[in-house]
Amino acid sequence: MPYLERLCQLKKEKKMSNEVISKLSDVPLATVTRIFNGTTPNPTFENFARIAIALGASIDEIVGLRQPESTPMDSPIEMALSTSSDLLKEKDERIKELKTERDKERREKHRILLVLLCMLILSSVILGVDIANGHFGYFRY
Repeated sequence: MPYLERLCQLKKEKKMSNEVISKLSDVPLATVTRIFNGTTPNPTFENFARIAIALGASIDEIVGLRQPESTPMDSPIEMALSTSSDLLKEKDERIKELKTERDKERREKHRILLVLLCMLILSSVILGVDIANGHFGYFRY
């Protein structure tokens, strides 16, 4: 498993723990631990790719198809921070959109309740006047 040796080498070079790799790659900690311990001989491509990106390397470099580039890549932490800040901005925008939609729905519900309340009050007044005056209206006595 030459890729496992390269992953372990990168992990040592970057001085990263399994927990950090798990958080950066969004791969469960138990899966990361099993991959680095060698108990998962054939990790899924998705997990392998996520871990490679978290370590700041390409898959080609890890499997030996290409030599590591001489120019250092951004550190995984910097990549994660920039990615997470972008995700946070998108998340904030989505939250604002959802709040706006929720507020519109609430206003519409309040309008409907107000109309129903007005109709209830008007019908109560009409019924009260009708009952109070027995010489005209629906109820006559």
